[in-house]
Amino acid sequence: MKNVLVAMTMMAAYLFGTATIYDVELSFNDNFDAREARQTFLATADSISEVSFFCGRKIIPGYYIFTVEELDGTLLGETHSDSAGLYDYELVSAEFNPKVPVRKGFTYQLHIKHSRSDLYSTNFYYNRSNPYPDGELIGHPGCDLAARIVGINNFPKDLFGMNSGMTVTPNQQPQRFWYKEMWKSGIDSMKAMGVTWDRTGFCAWQHFQWENKTPQDTIYKWGWCDTLMRYYAEDTINVLWCFSNSTRWASCCDSIDTLIYGVRGHEWYKGFPKNLFKSVLLPNGFINHENYFARYVYKFVKRYGPNGDFWRENQNLFYLPIKYYEIWNEPEWLLGLDSSGIQIRHRWCNDSIFDPYYDSLILVDNSPYKKNSLIKVYTRMCIVADSAIKKAVSDNYASPDSVFTIFYVPHYGTTNLITTPEWLAGLSTNGLGNFCKGASIHSYATPQSIPYFHQRQKQTLDSVWYYLRHYGFGDKFLLCTEHSTGCFDASYDSIGIAFPVQTDEQLATFTTFIANDNPAGPLGNAFLWAFSTRWTPDIDWEGKLWALTRLDLSKRPPGYGFKQLTNFFKHNRFNKCLTLSVAYDTLRIYEFENLQTNRRIYVGWKEWGISGDSIVCKLPLRTNAGVVQKVAYNANPQSYIRSADSRGYVSIALDTVPKFIYEPIDSVLRRPDLVIDSVWTEPPYPRHGDSLRVFALLRNIDALQATTDTVFVHFYNNDTLFATVILKSAIRPNKSLIVFSNGVFLIKKGLHILKVIVNKDKNFIEHNFLNNSYYLTLSVPY
Repeated sequence: MKNVLVAMTMMAAYLFGTATIYDVELSFNDNFDAREARQTFLATADSISEVSFFCGRKIIPGYYIFTVEELDGTLLGETHSDSAGLYDYELVSAEFNPKVPVRKGFTYQLHIKHSRSDLYSTNFYYNRSNPYPDGELIGHPGCDLAARIVGINNFPKDLFGMNSGMTVTPNQQPQRFWYKEMWKSGIDSMKAMGVTWDRTGFCAWQHFQWENKTPQDTIYKWGWCDTLMRYYAEDTINVLWCFSNSTRWASCCDSIDTLIYGVRGHEWYKGFPKNLFKSVLLPNGFINHENYFARYVYKFVKRYGPNGDFWRENQNLFYLPIKYYEIWNEPEWLLGLDSSGIQIRHRWCNDSIFDPYYDSLILVDNSPYKKNSLIKVYTRMCIVADSAIKKAVSDNYASPDSVFTIFYVPHYGTTNLITTPEWLAGLSTNGLGNFCKGASIHSYATPQSIPYFHQRQKQTLDSVWYYLRHYGFGDKFLLCTEHSTGCFDASYDSIGIAFPVQTDEQLATFTTFIANDNPAGPLGNAFLWAFSTRWTPDIDWEGKLWALTRLDLSKRPPGYGFKQLTNFFKHNRFNKCLTLSVAYDTLRIYEFENLQTNRRIYVGWKEWGISGDSIVCKLPLRTNAGVVQKVAYNANPQSYIRSADSRGYVSIALDTVPKFIYEPIDSVLRRPDLVIDSVWTEPPYPRHGDSLRVFALLRNIDALQATTDTVFVHFYNNDTLFATVILKSAIRPNKSLIVFSNGVFLIKKGLHILKVIVNKDKNFIEHNFLNNSYYLTLSVPY
């Protein structure tokens, strides 16, 4: 049976490109006379770009019509493919132009029919035995249409984000910024390191309205933020804005300074805004100024969101409106404990004047009542922000789908302040399901995470996706808005302290947010914490420091590793993990592919914290040599060349220090590329009872490398192997060789699908394995 790439094809949620995630094999023509077919599919991308299916017989002139529809039949997009000149059992494909927008996590249907609707003109193949879990052929439960849907993700354009803290307020000086004069050089430094997103906005509200004395003051001072946004636009860095922290007059803790000292010496929190439960809009449709948080959110998005006033006033700038908005930061820390395990009294709101939340949040015990009250207020905060953002976007005449609001989901590897199920169940009960398009988590890697860090991170993400679906949030995307950079000992700050730094750094980044061992749901950006000590002082947690750069913006060892990471993986897609079996539970090797150069990069390491010698692995490079680069801890990371063996494998010894192995762009020593050019039979038109022999024309189409290893050619009839040919001689560049089955068989009446495949078991590495098979269909008369 023909093994075709079918069903859903998606782009990994964090990189451009496509990768097949499920194969369905061709079965016999169970649906012989069909006017049309509909196949459901779960969207795992932002838009549908291509579609194809494996047709049957009875090809007639006309064209195939492909439509993507809602489950109720509402048309979303349509494309066509001319059927004239098609052969029986051929892959029919077409592109959608423009691409069809869809929402991740939602189910849609693909509808295929022929333009000659008056005829039973189309055959559709589907598989009964191994159905695709996220879709089925409508009318045939549990069966798959032999179709392929290719999706493209719009966000993010590049993976790497950062928490700069540029809007954070210093201790005892709440009206000032930390090092405002260094904003430009800091953003330039971020760009130079490959940062493409910055998460900021903390403490910003008070700076817009610091001089306001009462809620009736409606003046906003935009100047400082205009300057900051110009710097971001000049360096093409996208902004995720976090609406977090109140002004003093809008805070429910308004009898004290709104900066509240937190644990570990460097964290500052402010009370929730007052009047959250007042309406967002007035009866006349205008924003309600008595809902202070709604007013602030509306004003900000009206200026800096899509089609915002700032962008209309600065049309010379690169257009980078703020589209992503996170609602508050770690609100569950109201339930927190201090370093001694003692309950922190009102960490967010430590005053008895607690309008209007005194009756619910003022409690200091960990009772379910307190948790439920906190969830209720936070849910309302998210609904208010989402509604105000939608109003601002509408007033800017922008598309409602151009902005994305994000709510927070607490999740921890250690003792929970509140469990993820408690939190999501409460948000769902209080009505958040119809608001906000995404969710965020904070995932940190510390020495407590080891050994088997990759397993812990995968479990964290998979459990969050499970709970999101379970509590009705399955259509939301997921971001990690805080993630550790790879901690290093606080007593060391030297480029000589290299490997302990970089191991944490690279493993956390790769495992969690680029590959993630086949993630269970769509994952977006990861924002590392933190960029520089200039704006976010080092947090000494378990004797570790986190910042990538020092106060003067010079790189610490993790900074060099991060720069190396962004250099390697810009414009790359994740292909697969090569070591998912139990035998490799202490080893990880990931394969990526550059979308511009088509060269592959491999990253591998042995889990740290586990004893034993290094492990030697063979990587399937498509060149005769690979460049091995060690982790960077200064400006010039060590690299060396490792030659491939005669079968194309490069042997690498992996230990706890990650290594990058890549196919050099300037290499001319490529692997061979065999292709089955054509297949024919003797006799050419067999009848029932004839002795049949199958011939194939085998070519090496790569002009730079001859084939020198053993070549196996397999012959199949209706998926049954009937002959194998072993070739020992070389097939030189641009040379051809005719091979034929070393035996004959008596052919019977009926339909026969003949398949010839070369190097099926990948006995040696080729430049391209996708052209190694050929199919020929025979219809033997009675």
